[in-house]
Amino acid sequence: MIRARYAQAADIFAEALDRPEPDRESFIADACEGDDELRSTVESLLRSDADASFLDTPYTHYDSGAIENIDRLDRAVAVGHYRVKGRIALGGMAAVLLAEQENPHREVALKLLFLDGTASDTLTGEAAALGRLQHPNIARVYEAGTATVTLDDGDSFTASYIAMEYIQGVTLADFATSKTLDRRDVATLLLSIAGAIGHAHQRGVVHRDLKPSNILVDHDGGPHIIDFGVGIVRDGNTSSTASSLAGTISYMAPEQLLGQLDRIDTRADIFALGAIGYELIAGKPLHAGVEHLDDAVMARIVESSPAAGATFRAQAGGQLARVLRRATEPSLDRRYQSASEFAEDLRRVIDGRPLDADDASAVRALAFYARRHKAAAGAIVVVFVTLAAAVAVTLAASSATERALVLAESSREDAAQQALHSERIADFLKASFLGVDPEELGADVTLFDAIDYASGRIHRDLADVPEVEADVRGAIGFVYRRHGRYADALEQIRIAHRLHSATLGPTHPRTLGSAEELGYLTWLYEGDPEAALAELNGVIDVRANNPDVLHDGLGWIHMKVAAVAFAIDNPRLAAEHLDLAQPLLVGQYGEVYAARTIRQMAMVHLALGETDEALRLAQQALAMCEHAAEQEYIAERARLSLGSILITQGDIDEARKILNTALIGFDLLLGKQSLEAAATLVQLAWLELESGDPAQAQMYATRAAEIRRSLLATHHPEVLEAEAVMAVCIAATSSDYFDTLTAAFDTMERAYGPDHRESLRVLRAAAQIANAAGDSHSTRRFTDSLRVLESRRIARVNSTNADENNR
Repeated sequence: MIRARYAQAADIFAEALDRPEPDRESFIADACEGDDELRSTVESLLRSDADASFLDTPYTHYDSGAIENIDRLDRAVAVGHYRVKGRIALGGMAAVLLAEQENPHREVALKLLFLDGTASDTLTGEAAALGRLQHPNIARVYEAGTATVTLDDGDSFTASYIAMEYIQGVTLADFATSKTLDRRDVATLLLSIAGAIGHAHQRGVVHRDLKPSNILVDHDGGPHIIDFGVGIVRDGNTSSTASSLAGTISYMAPEQLLGQLDRIDTRADIFALGAIGYELIAGKPLHAGVEHLDDAVMARIVESSPAAGATFRAQAGGQLARVLRRATEPSLDRRYQSASEFAEDLRRVIDGRPLDADDASAVRALAFYARRHKAAAGAIVVVFVTLAAAVAVTLAASSATERALVLAESSREDAAQQALHSERIADFLKASFLGVDPEELGADVTLFDAIDYASGRIHRDLADVPEVEADVRGAIGFVYRRHGRYADALEQIRIAHRLHSATLGPTHPRTLGSAEELGYLTWLYEGDPEAALAELNGVIDVRANNPDVLHDGLGWIHMKVAAVAFAIDNPRLAAEHLDLAQPLLVGQYGEVYAARTIRQMAMVHLALGETDEALRLAQQALAMCEHAAEQEYIAERARLSLGSILITQGDIDEARKILNTALIGFDLLLGKQSLEAAATLVQLAWLELESGDPAQAQMYATRAAEIRRSLLATHHPEVLEAEAVMAVCIAATSSDYFDTLTAAFDTMERAYGPDHRESLRVLRAAAQIANAAGDSHSTRRFTDSLRVLESRRIARVNSTNADENNR
């Protein structure tokens, strides 16, 4: 019944928004047909929708002269014993003035409200309770009451007021727009706000309308909550309950949206904090695009949180995404139960420590689970067998020779310790398996439901054995990376490397293994080539300078350095490491593994302009692995390379056939949301541009951009590259092509630099598009820039080669 009443109010509210403000009052009166409770709910929604939240008030009783008095506020010189210095904000319900108090001498924000006597008395009582909130991140309430407003001509009127601490700053929304906030910045801001809200909760105050416009950020970056205008105060002397719907839709908890007023408590504020965090990371509100609260929209809001999505997880990183997902849980029981609990997990995110919070119960009957969900149970058994095997491989070391050394140097105590570690891993996997509860997660439990649950409890179960914790995290991180969950992989590997370094030392093989993964993921997810190369080269140097550290696995490290070097357009460096990698891989795994280095070497020759040799090598790599057992992935990579080379040679039809085959192969092997699929789509976009079908090209580029945005950090060069290619496709059919093409090149310059091979490819396309449009001036500008930058690139590549030879 409550939900139906709220839906009725929401419909009237939505229609009222579409009408001019002068007509809204009469429309609402007619639509509510004398139902005062319904009308009050609609008016609450309208107030909550207003952007100027600092001017909102939960009351609906206004003095008959309020509108006239608001119009005269520009002429106010004093409010009681406060001297007016200027106006901060003005709205239909209240005004905020900058004023000066003589004793004690200070500036204050004076909020004036035009209410009847009864409402004023209630406001004064609540302000007294709010005045006891003394926290550095809450704007203090000094006093409240009624006072005479004196105008410059001596005229006056009476108004209710609240005198508050004056904060110089900008709203959180404006602060976020003006800054580039990373996930640590967001977590730090939320931690400060959570501390303030926790302080209010401990004193019986629930805010109910937390949102970015209710939070000011000062010049030092500190946030301050500036308005508790619709708060609930529960106090020994004052008791105000939520008697009407209040809040702002994008930040309202489901129990607020459903009008379940008796269920609104401190957890509504935690939901709002999570929604604010989501918006700061995602750049859009939690319920973006919601204009009409019909039953379908309501059902979606109360059943799931957008913070659970894969795209958001990639943007926020695994830890912060899990924290915000839990904060915005529709279910009250599964949400954080207190601001302090929320704050503690934020501290863990900031410190890079693992989360302790579990998402589900830890103990369930295995027999009951297996009996009711045989298919899901079987799937999870496979998951944990795979995970256990990965951990076992990690524990056993990376080669037969290393195992021999370990055995030779192990004492009886070492063997006992290893047995204990194995037992702890077995216990951990068993508890994790039992904790994936079908009653909460449903019958369709996936591989990553199980692994996510395991990763959430690692620290709690294994903190006393940090070496084992590091190994488990390393194994889970490896699985995450191989399945395209790069943000989660980086999170696990970063912790694993720190623990390995602390427990085993910097030169231990397992420490070097986690350092290698960390370096590669630093490029793969964050797109930071300098940090990636520093980490990877550091591993190579340690192995080279320490004869006791074995060189098995070194071939893969050289492959990863080559991949990063090629990505940043250093083909000479890439070739050097490929030459080092090939004999190592072939020696360990057999001749077929040479296909990996040969395929990459083909792309190096393409980058150097040696297309015939590039074509020969790509065809050789494909022939080596096309029909070899368990080489399907590298066969598709070889097809991707071959298709890219054929585009440069102008063989469009053959390139299209090969690239489409590769795309199908990647979709079958990795799913439709893989980086390999995105790379193939980018090449198909270039191909269709060459063949004169910019609409099809744009479709491919758009899909590539969507995939990369969902998997990589937003500033990753490959994300920017896909966006730039998309812009080139748009320019090909636009009359405003010059500005669009210029913007595309600027994007590539931010991604890779102006003389990167892919930046020059954008310039070539720009010159062709301008030429096709008959625009000789723009064609010349693009061509001249291209000529200069091509010369610069040649000099850079040759200079890099000379520097390496001198070393």
